[in-house]
Amino acid sequence: MQVVSLTSMPILSAVAVRATRANVWDLLVVKPQGDLVLLTHGLREIQVQLRRPHEQPKLEKADMDLDMSNPVDLEGHGVVVAAQDAHWGTTTVAYSDGWKSQVTFDICPQDKLVVECFQLLALTLPTEITFELHCLFLEKWSSLHWSTSQNVEFSCFSGALYQVLGFATEENPKAADVWSLLATTTSHLRFSEDPVLKHLKTPPTIPVPRPMHAALPPHPLLAPLLYGLHTLAEHLRLSISRQQDLLKFAPVVCRVAVAVRPEWADYWKRLVPDALSVWPSSITSCQFRPLSIWHLLTSTLVPDNLDDRIPVWPPDLSAILYGRVSTPDWKVPWHDVHHIVSRFSISPSFEYGVVDPLHELHELSLLYNSLSDGKVSECQKRAENVVYKMVTQHPGRELTSDLPLGIAAPLREAVRTCQLAPPGNWPLDAYRAIGRNDLAASATQNPDLLTTDGYKTRKEFIVSWNAIF
Repeated sequence: MQVVSLTSMPILSAVAVRATRANVWDLLVVKPQGDLVLLTHGLREIQVQLRRPHEQPKLEKADMDLDMSNPVDLEGHGVVVAAQDAHWGTTTVAYSDGWKSQVTFDICPQDKLVVECFQLLALTLPTEITFELHCLFLEKWSSLHWSTSQNVEFSCFSGALYQVLGFATEENPKAADVWSLLATTTSHLRFSEDPVLKHLKTPPTIPVPRPMHAALPPHPLLAPLLYGLHTLAEHLRLSISRQQDLLKFAPVVCRVAVAVRPEWADYWKRLVPDALSVWPSSITSCQFRPLSIWHLLTSTLVPDNLDDRIPVWPPDLSAILYGRVSTPDWKVPWHDVHHIVSRFSISPSFEYGVVDPLHELHELSLLYNSLSDGKVSECQKRAENVVYKMVTQHPGRELTSDLPLGIAAPLREAVRTCQLAPPGNWPLDAYRAIGRNDLAASATQNPDLLTTDGYKTRKEFIVSWNAIF
């Protein structure tokens, strides 16, 4: 291992805190002027402004127009001179007059979908984009007092993503009365099709904002971004427990797809009809301004915004899995983060380390590989390999219960095959997984450790005792 000096900066104190990410620690630095700065995403700075307990904290980007000559003076105690005794996200800051106060950085996203989005973008986009996106997300979230209410964090993330990519949407007129404001609540959407409210008057539903197409060319990283978002959406689609996350994530995928590959937006609108207010078309990505209907029908469409680096039709992972079972010789590449990075030659930021939010999708692909392994000729042996891999990958968890019926059916058939003719050398968890508790009662936790508790011959008994003495 080689240590290389990257930069040097004058500081008074520094402590490691868990601030912006749950699995990666940031460095809280006290500068000579008394300013507090978070070093995150490498050596990039986020300026921290302390507030009194009855006020809400606020984070701003270090390169914004701030008055750096006037450090924070909390209740007349002077400037911050040291940070010490850090424990997770809490640290103690000392002021110039000796006063000490405790500061807590509880700004890690709590929404699982938001965390997965950041982890995916860290594996597929460069640092410049991911850092700007993370800063904008923190700014929007801090303006809402770090609320963890339903959909608040994801709304901040999607708004920050659209702002970084230069997307714009039509703004719906704001409701003027309380009755119309009820249409913006999650309860209105949840009970919109409730038969009990069928004959009652409800607030008018707010339409989905329509995307506005700017005259500027699209962002150059929209293609790999769309590929990554689509793969994450496929992961949500193949999980029964994540269907609600898919409903709010599909509009983001469609909004990105409309700019470079409208066919991908068409794919998701067919699965989630409310993802877009209009049907996407390749016309929406063309750069022209028709003066009339006649110009619209007779003009030559030049799709300048379409990106040919990605296929016209998006990869359907369920069709790929079905194809592996029906046609084992079909060599189709698996679409994961490694495929995206190699396809577009990107240097990822790795701001979340090597945490892969698509690892469950990769494990499902390995199960189908074992199920369609052409090197194993016997169906019974392939079924045993699949069940054994399911048990070792997810001990104590029933994997097929969270999969859609069509994806889980081949795996359940493999379990049924092993249930009728189980092997004799399986561990305890494997017999329990196939429902053979009768064999599990006689199995051991570790079948590889063989014991010989039977009687020994007199000669073997005498030799063993002579060896002891």
